[in-house]
Amino acid sequence: MSFRKLVLLSALVALLGLSLVYGIKYEFTPSNTIAKTSVTQRGSQGWIIHSASPNTQLLVFAYSGDAGGFVQASVRISGQYEQQEFYNDTTGKGTFINVPTTVDFNGTTSTDLQNPLVITLPDYRGNYTVYGTYGSASLQNVIVNLSVNQIGEVILNFGSSPPPPLGHLTVVAVWSDGVARAVQASVTITGPESLNATTHDQYADTQAVFTLQPGVYNVTATYDALTPKNYTVTVTAGGFAEALFWWSVPPS
Repeated sequence: MSFRKLVLLSALVALLGLSLVYGIKYEFTPSNTIAKTSVTQRGSQGWIIHSASPNTQLLVFAYSGDAGGFVQASVRISGQYEQQEFYNDTTGKGTFINVPTTVDFNGTTSTDLQNPLVITLPDYRGNYTVYGTYGSASLQNVIVNLSVNQIGEVILNFGSSPPPPLGHLTVVAVWSDGVARAVQASVTITGPESLNATTHDQYADTQAVFTLQPGVYNVTATYDALTPKNYTVTVTAGGFAEALFWWSVPPS
């Protein structure tokens, strides 16, 4: 289900007079790890008004301690997912069948951790192989399995030392005047490191994700002239913490 559909679902729940409902959060450990390459992935069903991401996303980083840090590497992602299609069988009733579909993406990683290579994948469960090349270093590759509305992380290591630990923070800001919608809010993140950013609105295909050192962070969000809201969150190595901010018109 897309992010926009989930937002519409939240509006319906609000109209029925239900309070904010928390879902179950699932954590997934890497199922495949190739030498010199680390993988972290997680699936999360958070508040009823949103999931981990409006689409399945894969963040790709490349690191080389020999080169002094994160580097620009050429990346190719290929894989296959099963897409359900309606099949009108001989009974006249019809049925849905899973049709294997191949995907292929190319891109380049970034040295800016806040602007990584983000691959938006189809909203279907699938296995993907990430290939990376950098200079004369050996080809790196990893297999990752992602489900619908998951965010995954792949760090390709082209050096002789391991990459530093990375954590991630996803942030959503919602304004509701009877219809809930994601909005662009100003965000200040302070902790082991600090940054200023904005969230994504309802028209974005992806959710705002920030890459941070592990630690405890205070997140402040401001939208329009409304009272700012604060959230304290713990970012763990390889994990995806979440912060949701909600403003609404008081009922009349």
